[in-house]
Amino acid sequence: SLTSLDLRDNMLVNHLLGDAAESMTSMLQFLTELKHLNLSGNFVTANELVALSPLSSLTSLDLSGNEIDDDGAEYLAQIITANSQLHHLDLSRNSFDRFGADAAECLAMGLKAHSSLTSVNLR
Repeated sequence: SLTSLDLRDNMLVNHLLGDAAESMTSMLQFLTELKHLNLSGNFVTANELVALSPLSSLTSLDLSGNEIDDDGAEYLAQIITANSQLHHLDLSRNSFDRFGADAAECLAMGLKAHSSLTSVNLR
C-alpha cells in the first residue's frame, strides 16, 4: 500500500474538474495507510481540507504555500486531533497573517491536544 505521496506544486485545485474538495476526497479516501503527504503549492483552501479527514495515519503533512486562512482553522484542528501519529506539520506561507482570535484559538486547541507533534511550521 502507498505510504508516501508528494503532489507539491501541481496546482491540483486549479486542475481538478468540478468541485475540488469532492475530487480530492475521491482521490484520497482509499489511501488510509498514507504516512507522508505533501500538498504544498496547490492552492488548497479550507474547502479542500475536508478531503484529508479519512487520513488518520499521517506522520507528516505539508500544506505550505497554499491559501488556507481563518476558515481553515477548524478543519486543521480536526485533522491534527484525528492524526495521533502526526509528528511534522508545515502550514507556512498560507494566509495566517489575518488570523482572527477565534481561528487562532481553535488551531491552538488542536495543537495543544496533540502530544506527538515534534515540528510545526507556521511562518
